[in-house]
Amino acid sequence: MIKIRIFFTYNDEFAKNCIIAALKEVFSAEIEDYIVRISLQKAYDSKRNQFDAIKIIEENKRLESQLYYSLIVFNQDIFISYLNYIFGLAMGKIAIISTFRLRHKADLNTYCLRCKKEAVHELGHLIGLNHCSNSKCVMFFSHSIIDTDNKDYKFCEKCYKKIEVELR
Repeated sequence: MIKIRIFFTYNDEFAKNCIIAALKEVFSAEIEDYIVRISLQKAYDSKRNQFDAIKIIEENKRLESQLYYSLIVFNQDIFISYLNYIFGLAMGKIAIISTFRLRHKADLNTYCLRCKKEAVHELGHLIGLNHCSNSKCVMFFSHSIIDTDNKDYKFCEKCYKKIEVELR
C-alpha cells in the first residue's frame, strides 16, 4: 500500500477534500495531511513575481520521507527556469502542486477536478511514471489549463500496467 503525506501550505478545505478523495480512489493510499509553513527564503523570484518550484522542494527536503511519498500543496504561482509557469513538479520522493492557476476563473467543480488531476499526476511521477502520449491520461503533459481540463484524473491502461505492482 502506498503511503502519502500531504502538506497544505494554506487552509483550503475544499481543495484538501478533493485531493484526498482522488488519491484514496486512484492509489488506495494511506494518507496523512498537515497544514505547514514551508521555507521560501530562496524560492521567490521578484522579477517574475513567482516561486521557483525546484528551490521550494530543495528548501523543504525535511518533508521528504523514506516511508511516504510527500506532496506539498501551494497556493502561489510556481515556475521552473525554462517555462513561464507550471502546475506541479516531482523530484525524488517529494512533489509540489500549485492551485494558483487551477482556481482562476474556475467553478468549484472544475477547480476540484483540476486539483485531483495535478495531485495524481505528480504522485504518478513519484512512483516512476513519465509523461504519456495519451491526451486523456492523467500523465499527459499539460501545456495549458485546457490540456488539464481535457484529461482524466486516472491513469490510462498502459500507465496503470506500469505501476499496478506498486499499487497493490
